[in-house]
Amino acid sequence: MIFRLAFRNLIRRPMQSFLAAGAVGGSLMILIATTNFQEGAWVNVVRDTVRAAAGHVVVQPLGYQKSKDPELLIPDSAALAKTIASANPGTTVLRRIFVGGMIASPNNSVAVALNGVEPEAEKSISQIPDKLKEGEWLGADSDGEVIIGVTLAKRLQVSIGDKVVVTSSRKGELQGFPFRVAGVFEVGSAAMDAFFVLATLSAVQNLIPDVTDPATQVAVQVPDFEAPASLLGSVTQVSGDGFEVLPWEEALPALYNTRKLDRTSNAVTLGFLAILSTIGILNVLLMSLFQRTREMGMLQALGMRPSGLTKLLLAEGFLLGVFGALVGLILGLAVSFPLVEYGFDYSMMQDATPVGGVALDTHIKGIYSWSHTIAWTVAHLCFAALAALWPAIRAGRLEAVDSLRAH
Repeated sequence: MIFRLAFRNLIRRPMQSFLAAGAVGGSLMILIATTNFQEGAWVNVVRDTVRAAAGHVVVQPLGYQKSKDPELLIPDSAALAKTIASANPGTTVLRRIFVGGMIASPNNSVAVALNGVEPEAEKSISQIPDKLKEGEWLGADSDGEVIIGVTLAKRLQVSIGDKVVVTSSRKGELQGFPFRVAGVFEVGSAAMDAFFVLATLSAVQNLIPDVTDPATQVAVQVPDFEAPASLLGSVTQVSGDGFEVLPWEEALPALYNTRKLDRTSNAVTLGFLAILSTIGILNVLLMSLFQRTREMGMLQALGMRPSGLTKLLLAEGFLLGVFGALVGLILGLAVSFPLVEYGFDYSMMQDATPVGGVALDTHIKGIYSWSHTIAWTVAHLCFAALAALWPAIRAGRLEAVDSLRAH
């Protein structure tokens, strides 16, 4: 009875009801579409960064996370990687070595970040093989070859097949080896395209003759976006003492904290938008209360209790919230569809991202974040009910005689 009467009251004022429900629906549409795209963007950034710069779990020398000292290395890294892989089937275990140095051509020399990688394992997870403009990716027998960025190639004035010399310092002694340029990549990041050099792990190990089979990190990757909770404990157990074993959240604290801060700030901003949208319901119900004061008095004269008036206004607010939320949910999913299916290319804005030294896929697709979608929809219904609470309480306090005398 109450909901039937509330529904009739709403359709008697179609424009007011439409504006109130439309405010809720428009807000929910924006929230759903924005959240779905932002979640997809963060999945993209985290996935690519974890693959390229760390792993779901990373094994490093003690103290490396704090100091980033290239002198700290894992000896006999192949044996450690094999042990970890045997204990964690279904994972990808790969080794990397990071050193600083100089790269020189007959025309110029540039300070660079030199990364030694296992070509086949790195190819399966890195974005750089897909970003090659010229040449080919490194092979198992490519110890004499390097891959460089397009800006670095221009500064050195070299192209595919040209000779360069890579020099690195180890404990005060310089080690230098000649290489040929095997490929040139372009990822759209000024830092990577100008200062990033890739070579095989074994080639970079030749620059460090005093350590047997060195590596800076042994990274453990899983096919899924999130690693199982047991992975960290398993890797820690089989690695033994003498290493720091970190999840990606600790290995890449800047990325993790940036994502957490971004999510928090977005939730506050979008939540404020949701609250503002429900003010429309508050306004409609207050206007309705003032315009229908005599009507409320008639209802009381016919036997409706004050609690009935309260329930009537609450029902009207709830129905406005339901209509608005339903429209917002449909529109939000409709707007999300092209973002999820086709995505957005942000290559011209990549240098503004907080992650450096990583080749990110600049074509981002959203994801359907059902947990956030449900949460925002329920939140709008709750806000609508809260917005109706004040007018409903005021309606319940009306006196029948005073209401009938109202103009």
